[in-house]
Amino acid sequence: MVVEIVTRVLDNLDRTPISDGTGERIVFAYQGREYEMDLNDANAARYHEVMTGYADSATRIGGRGAKAKPAPKSTDTAPRPDRTGIRQWAREHGYTINSYGKLPRDVLDAWDSRDGGDR
Repeated sequence: MVVEIVTRVLDNLDRTPISDGTGERIVFAYQGREYEMDLNDANAARYHEVMTGYADSATRIGGRGAKAKPAPKSTDTAPRPDRTGIRQWAREHGYTINSYGKLPRDVLDAWDSRDGGDR
C-alpha cells in the first residue's frame, strides 16, 4: 500500500491554492493579539497597499528595526546633592535617618533652607 499525503497552502481570504514560490505569509497584530495568514500575491499586494496607509499614520512601538526610545531627560537642572553629606548633616542636626534609601522630604527641605546652602 502506498500513502501519499499532500499539503496544500490555501489563501486565507479566498481559499485558492498558493503555488510553491508564490504568495506570502503575513504576520500582524491587532488589538493586542498576533495573527498570521497566507495570502496569494494579489491579496498580499492589496493587504500591503491598505496597511501602508495605516502604518504611515501610526506611531511605531516595536518590532524589527525599531529603536528603543531613550528615557526622557530630567528638566531639573540643579546638580544632584551629595547624599552622604546630607545624611551626615541630618544626623548632626538631630534627624534619625537610614544609611541608605531615599532621603525623607523633611530632611531635604531642611537641607535646602539651611544657612548658605543649596542642594
